[in-house]
Amino acid sequence: MSRREPVGHTCPDIDEVKAQIEAALQGLKELQAQLPDLDDLDHPANYDDEIGGLDSALGLMEDLRTANAALRDWGGQLAEENEIQESKIEDLQAEVGDLAYRIEELEADREEILERAEKLERELENRPVINPPSIQESARLNS
Repeated sequence: MSRREPVGHTCPDIDEVKAQIEAALQGLKELQAQLPDLDDLDHPANYDDEIGGLDSALGLMEDLRTANAALRDWGGQLAEENEIQESKIEDLQAEVGDLAYRIEELEADREEILERAEKLERELENRPVINPPSIQESARLNS
């Protein structure tokens, strides 16, 4: 039994039940052959119904084997798909972690940029304003 199979293979159990049914069936057939064919309802010597029932049970056991195999295959497919999805989840969680780290880095960069911008604004506020000469003054100075 693997991680994927919560129940082991049932074929050996089915084979054991079939062997017991076949032994009972063989015993009934031998008993039927040894007893005279009586029509007395109180002592029926014909075991045809019981034999038919046991034959039917053998067929049902094979149907059960087939159904169990189909369920086992289906469960195996679901387990494989589950493993694939779990792997995808792990990959996505790792990506989310990487992106969260990148967001933290960008936020730190943003804070640094904002601090530098504020510093530059303060420096500009403290600088004396230099008025450029007017056009007339520039023309007079150049002459």
